[in-house]
Amino acid sequence: MNPQLEPVGNNRPPVPVATVLVPAQYADLIALADSAAKIRLALRNPVDDATSSRRAMSLAAVFGGVSEQTPTSVPAVAAVGRRSDRQIALHVQVLDASSVAVSELHSKLAESNQGDPLHVSTFRDADGGRLVQKLILAHELEVVSNTELAAGEGRSTSVHAGNSSCRMRVQFSSTPDSTGKLSLRVHPEVSLRQNAGVETRVYDAALPETSSFLVTGLFAGASDSGVLSRLYPGHVWAGRELIIFVSAAPRPVVPSPSLAQSSRRR
Repeated sequence: MNPQLEPVGNNRPPVPVATVLVPAQYADLIALADSAAKIRLALRNPVDDATSSRRAMSLAAVFGGVSEQTPTSVPAVAAVGRRSDRQIALHVQVLDASSVAVSELHSKLAESNQGDPLHVSTFRDADGGRLVQKLILAHELEVVSNTELAAGEGRSTSVHAGNSSCRMRVQFSSTPDSTGKLSLRVHPEVSLRQNAGVETRVYDAALPETSSFLVTGLFAGASDSGVLSRLYPGHVWAGRELIIFVSAAPRPVVPSPSLAQSSRRR
C-alpha cells in the first residue's frame, strides 16, 4: 500500500489515495465497497499463519452473510455437529529451564527421547502442569512467552520466533481418527543458517487431544546459546535451556443462538 496525494479540484486540498494489492477473487468485493464510497482494510497479525478454505461469494452472501457453499435446504441443526467446527485449545509456554528443572521434568515423562535430542513427550500423569508451576515458583523455570492457540480440524496454527538466519517454529494441527475423535499433530522445527548452508532439525508426533507434553532438544548444544539470544533478545540464556510446555484440551462447540432456535422449532 502506497498512499499518494491526489488533487480533487475546486480549490480543495488534495486527498490521500491508497493503492491496495488484493487477490483477484476479491476484486468484485472491492468494487462493490467502492461504489458506496466506504472501503475498510483489515490488517492481519504477521504471526498468524492459520489457513482456511476459500469460498465463493455472491451479492446475496455479502449482504446476508450466507455462504455460497452452504445449501439453504440443509437443516441448521446439522451444522452444529460439523467436524470442521471442533477445535483443540492449546496453552503454550516457552520456558527458560535450568538443568535441575530439565532433569525433574524428564523424570516425569512417559517416554525418553530415544536418542533424538529434539523430541515431543507426554507426561505419565496429569500432574505435568502442576510440576511446571512448582518449578516456576522455585525459579528453576522462567516463562519467556505465553500463548493461547486453537488447532481446528483441517487448520493448523503455530508458535514461532526468529528470522531467516535462525528460526524456531512449533506447528499444531488436528485430525480425526477412525472413531471420529480428534488427535493432535505436533511438528517442531528449527532452521539455522550456517556457513555451509542451512541446518534443519524436524520432529513429528501424534498425541491425544487431551494431554500435556514437553517439546525438548530444540537447542541442545552449547553453541546454541548464542542462537537463543538472537531469537529472544535481552534474555540471558547462559547455562539454561529452551523447552516448550503445552497443555491441550478439546474446546466445546457452542451453537449460535440462531442455530439453537432453529433446532428447537423442528
